Amino acid sequence: MNGTFHVQGRLIERRGPVVVRDETRRVDADSHDEAFQVAAVLRGDGFTVWVWAVDARSAPAAWDLVERTEPPRRAPATGTARGTQGARRGTTDRSRMGAA
Repeated sequence: MNGTFHVQGRLIERRGPVVVRDETRRVDADSHDEAFQVAAVLRGDGFTVWVWAVDARSAPAAWDLVERTEPPRRAPATGTARGTQGARRGTTDRSRMGAA
């Protein structure tokens, strides 16, 4: 491992139960800033991203998770059963939950 940080991104796309895309990208970076720049690009491309700090001086190398982030999720289309459930589940309006 050449860098002090390791960035891994994974993207899985499904159509119903079928996986239509399963892609992994890995990049080694020499600095924290470089690792997070790479992570931002991957996240922008739709990947879930893990950033690891790697200490190669220990044997075996020690990997510490620095951050795990997911890309922004697309909101479901309104009027669908899934979209309606999400709207109800996230509400804090007591009148909509049956409280006075």
